[in-house]
Amino acid sequence: MANQQEVKVPVLGEDIKEVEVSFWLKEAGETVKEGEEIVEVLSDKAVFRISAPGAGKLEKILKKEGEKVKIGETLGVVVGEP
Repeated sequence: MANQQEVKVPVLGEDIKEVEVSFWLKEAGETVKEGEEIVEVLSDKAVFRISAPGAGKLEKILKKEGEKVKIGETLGVVVGEP
């Protein structure tokens, strides 16, 4: 069975509670490497890039560009081989 990992918004600072998805660097269906930057998010103070939690395929993009998301929310899903 395939290994599924969620791409989550990490804690980016004590006072940051919510970010906006700026743009996806990868599209759904594309192959990603562990640690590769795949999505950019914006807070009111800075721009952050979030990396893939593991190698595989970016199976789903759950949050679209322009959407507001809270810290800890899932942005997308990476599915890798077991």
